[in-house]
Amino acid sequence: MKNIIAVIIMAGVSLTGTASKSQAQTVRDDSGETYFASCVRQLCGPRAQIYLAPHSAKVILSGEYLEDRNLDAIARNIALSGLNVFPDSDYFSVSIQDSKGSGYAEVNR
Repeated sequence: MKNIIAVIIMAGVSLTGTASKSQAQTVRDDSGETYFASCVRQLCGPRAQIYLAPHSAKVILSGEYLEDRNLDAIARNIALSGLNVFPDSDYFSVSIQDSKGSGYAEVNR
């Protein structure tokens, strides 16, 4: 009996969450943001903190650094991914910072 009640409660909670998500309007597609985050984490590691704005992203690696010290090139690769993932953007810029330095790139369509 407890299992049946738990299933009913979980079903109700999931329906409530789904209804609120469908009412919210976002500027970007969530699947695009998820894909972008996976691209960043592939280049920068799983603990990269990503701050995403309409035409830019900031990537911070707190207390860590990348073995590839060409942070401008990494930022450019991330910016190209951002431009591909978000086709409505005319440009996309990326700032990346680790414990030993920083890099920046902006790409235009």
